[in-house]
Amino acid sequence: MKPITIACVIPIAADPTSFYRGVGPLAQLAKDNPEIRLTFPQGFEWSQFKMADLVYLQRPADPTHFGGLCVAKDLGLPVWIDFDDDNLAVPKDNPMYAFYQQMPVKEAIIKLARHCDALTVSTEFLKKKYGIYNKNTSIIPNAVDDSLLHLRQIPPGPRQKRVLWRGTQSHTRNLMTVGRELVSLSRKHADWRFTFFGMDPIDLTDHMKNAEVVGQVPPLDFFKTMCALHAGILYYPLGATDHAQARSHISWLEGTFAGSLCVASRNAEFTRPGLLNFSSPSEFEDVVDKVIAGHYDVDKLVEESWAEIQEKYLLSHTNKLRMNIIETLLSKK
Repeated sequence: MKPITIACVIPIAADPTSFYRGVGPLAQLAKDNPEIRLTFPQGFEWSQFKMADLVYLQRPADPTHFGGLCVAKDLGLPVWIDFDDDNLAVPKDNPMYAFYQQMPVKEAIIKLARHCDALTVSTEFLKKKYGIYNKNTSIIPNAVDDSLLHLRQIPPGPRQKRVLWRGTQSHTRNLMTVGRELVSLSRKHADWRFTFFGMDPIDLTDHMKNAEVVGQVPPLDFFKTMCALHAGILYYPLGATDHAQARSHISWLEGTFAGSLCVASRNAEFTRPGLLNFSSPSEFEDVVDKVIAGHYDVDKLVEESWAEIQEKYLLSHTNKLRMNIIETLLSKK
């Protein structure tokens, strides 16, 4: 088969978004399909794209990225853009708010969405919001990389008495939607640890004697650490903002990978087999209380989630969607 060269514009090659939406899936796609070759341009000059058959832009967000799209178009190359966050609605408490609230950045995101040849997103929420700009918008769900299943080394024996949250500063507002309930739960269940993996939310941990903080680690170490923590419960609250509601089910993938029962806010993205939902802070506290009290068959629920992931949300499945997009775009050249 004729080689296919994809020029991949990835903002930060080693960060978690690239792991799920950039280098991670595309490198595996190239491994599984020898006809695909990847290049990683360091700029947007014509010379960076001339050898390519297709240009891929991961989460582009400023006027220079739109300039790169225009260069690709002038060269007659199809452009594929992927968004995995609602960066038109970044809240003020997010560390990147100052950048994304700039009008030239917002305008660039919209122009990029309108003028690309294929737009992929990670959730139905994002498809509805960004699909108004481009009829060629489709969903590629986030997935567990099959090639890393050997990292799923869950310790033998019972799960730890640990209630786990994983996230960074950009997730603080979502976490605090159940802040009071977490403090209450920690006091009722003093023999359980309430672990925060990725950051220390001091407004909570200052009031929790049994709080535990684990610092950020690189993506591969993240999966190993998740398994080592062997948490009984992983929870993922979401606020009512567009930015929050656009979030994908990665926390469910990661929690289930580590053998933890997942508890998450009730919305379409987090309505999954084996996952327990809540619609309010008080219901969150009630669900966690019941899990700790043994009202649920946790083994069965985790098995249901893992079966669903193995059937639908492995990278070998979702990369077929990526391959279909590549073939469709190149057939139109």
